[in-house]
Amino acid sequence: QAQGFPLRQAARVVGSPLLWLCGLLLFFQSGNEFTMGGWISTYLNEQFRFSPMTASLVLSGYWGTMMLGRLIISRRLVRVLKNETLVLASAVLALAATALVVAAPTGPLAALGIVLTGLGFAAIFPTTLAIAGEAFSDLTGTAFSVIFMIALAGGMTAPWLTGKVANASGLRTGLLIPVVSCVMIILIQLLIMRVIKKGKGTGSAF
Repeated sequence: QAQGFPLRQAARVVGSPLLWLCGLLLFFQSGNEFTMGGWISTYLNEQFRFSPMTASLVLSGYWGTMMLGRLIISRRLVRVLKNETLVLASAVLALAATALVVAAPTGPLAALGIVLTGLGFAAIFPTTLAIAGEAFSDLTGTAFSVIFMIALAGGMTAPWLTGKVANASGLRTGLLIPVVSCVMIILIQLLIMRVIKKGKGTGSAF
């Protein structure tokens, strides 16, 4: 900003419902990524007697499909799908995959669900940031600061809460938290799409 930091404009950004919806969505998504990444190996060992090496390989598959998915998204999918549609479709896939992980009667099915979960998660975080970046292009630093603050809170809270639930009722029950979080992401994304549509209809800059 050539004339200094625009406090009034920054206040408008911080007061935007779209900003807080994006932050809340990433609260759940960050929690999901850290929860699944932190508890998967233990889950496979406890529920299906996977060896530490095998469980680690499945965990690598989770992170690997997430990385591969983000590479594909950055090169291909963003050209054919709107950002909002991509996040919604990814969240639906993630919901189905995390539900499979929790409900799987066998280790191979659970492993498949875990790998698909990584793929489902791939687009959600970066594409939500892209949505916020487009909406607040003049003050992305301010917008991202708020969003990352909320997202990191989710990343700290969800794995801890999963551990508490697992200690009381078992890890299979604890991993219902990512399933519920995926449902929340879908609902929030539908609200985001509604806010964006309304903003475009009124000419508002959110």
